[in-house]
Amino acid sequence: MVAECRNGDVIGVAVAQGAQAERQSLKALYVDAAFRSHGVGSALARTALTGLDPARPVDLEVARFNRGAQRFYARLGFQAVLGSDALWRGVLPVVTMRRPAGWCETLKP
Repeated sequence: MVAECRNGDVIGVAVAQGAQAERQSLKALYVDAAFRSHGVGSALARTALTGLDPARPVDLEVARFNRGAQRFYARLGFQAVLGSDALWRGVLPVVTMRRPAGWCETLKP
């Protein structure tokens, strides 16, 4: 999923995975800093999540120190999974956040 400006410049991207796999996840969500707090990230996330099975949970990993991103995902229904702290590629401390099964019912456009 890609978000573009009127001039065609890419300002954000979201990647969801797993509608057919055992585990569903929001693999990536990036928004150009100049376009944050304008609804771009929310629109990308919601659009990416609509392609997943609402009867199953969705996971994502977020940097443990990125409290702003954690608050953003919490507004979309994700909750930190206790005891999920890990190192991404052995370097970056991350925490898993999960949106429970049934998220489609709570998703607001």
